Amino acid sequence: MTRSSARAALPWLVIVAAFAGLSATVRAADLPFETATVSRQMVAEVYVADAVIEAVNRATIAAETSGRIKEVLFDVDDEVKKGDVLLRFNDKQQRARLAQAEARLREAEARQREAEAEQKRVAGVFAKKLVSQSAMDKADANLKAAKQRVAAARAAVRQAREQLNYTVVRAPYAGIVVERHVEVGEMARPGTPLMTGFSLEHLRASASVPQNV
Repeated sequence: MTRSSARAALPWLVIVAAFAGLSATVRAADLPFETATVSRQMVAEVYVADAVIEAVNRATIAAETSGRIKEVLFDVDDEVKKGDVLLRFNDKQQRARLAQAEARLREAEARQREAEAEQKRVAGVFAKKLVSQSAMDKADANLKAAKQRVAAARAAVRQAREQLNYTVVRAPYAGIVVERHVEVGEMARPGTPLMTGFSLEHLRASASVPQNV
């Protein structure tokens, strides 16, 4: 090809190249595309560790009175409901103490009624100037002492009744018995462990995690 013919062919090459570029542009514009917004955020890291599942409510029930174990109604792995009777003590001594306390209370109440009647009688004659001030003071003191004895006797009855109630041990909540610490016939005193159990209602996972995690 001569130089003159090359100059003549150059415009045609430019036109062909322009059409080729236009065709490629049209084809690229026809392709579907999506746009997205780029944002910065924290990415949580996941660490896998072995954990131990344990109960939130786990307790050892201890004796609150003294006596010999009469009956054990549940054993290890038994499921219990709240309020179920777990075991019973021999309650002969507790019943005897309650009966004595109630007898003393009745006696103290009788003495109080007598002291009230006497104080009322003395107050009547004292108003008429027929007895001395010391006699009136004595009647008042006797009545006060009688009332104090009644209060003490009532407290003793409450304590004796409480000790009797302690001879029946109940489950504080629903759960599973995991340990039994006593057998029938054994003696127990306040503080002696009786049974251990836990509740299945609330559980938690306990795991060791390195400080650099």
